[in-house]
This record gives sequence, C-alpha cells and structure tokens, in this order.
Amino acid sequence: NITNINVGNDMITANINSDTDKYLCAAIPYFDGWKAYVDGVETPVYLTNYYHMGIDVPKGKHEIKFVYNNIFITYGRILTVIGFVLFIFIIIYNKKEYQRKDKI
Repeated sequence: NITNINVGNDMITANINSDTDKYLCAAIPYFDGWKAYVDGVETPVYLTNYYHMGIDVPKGKHEIKFVYNNIFITYGRILTVIGFVLFIFIIIYNKKEYQRKDKI
C-alpha cells in the first residue's frame, strides 16, 4: 500500500505500508545520480527491468525518498561562481590599469 506520493523536480517521496518485505520497482529511468532512502537511511538502488529503479523495502510502515543529484549541475554551479569572480577581478584590474595609464 503506497500513499502520499509527492513528485518534485529532483525528489520523489512516498509512504509505504506492507505486511511483508517487498521489492519496490519505480517506473523511473535508472541513472547513477539517484539515491534512495528508507526512513532516512540510504539504501542501494538497483537496475530493474533493464531500465527502471528498484529498492528493497522491509515490512512495516516506511517513508521512501528518491533524490536525484546530477554531479554535473553541481560542477556547473561551481564553475559559474569561479567564472563570475574572475570576471569581476578582470574588470577591477583593467580599471586600475586604465587609471594608471591616464596619469602617465
């Protein structure tokens, strides 16, 4: 029994209640960036049916969370900040050089 399914941009949460241990197959394409949590504890994500994700879920009531973290987005953000800082540095440096040449 799966309830309270919430789908966001990079996260999917749901509650599950089962009287036996289950294997949950999520119809979500399997990529390395996905992590799964059962009650806040990370659990392995398996490739299922050649394309989807699957996780083991023990019996009982649990909160399940799938979180997607694309490492390239993180790298892109870091490079953007570095590029912006370098851009500001170049503007300040060029402004000082321009003012120095005006004084000569």
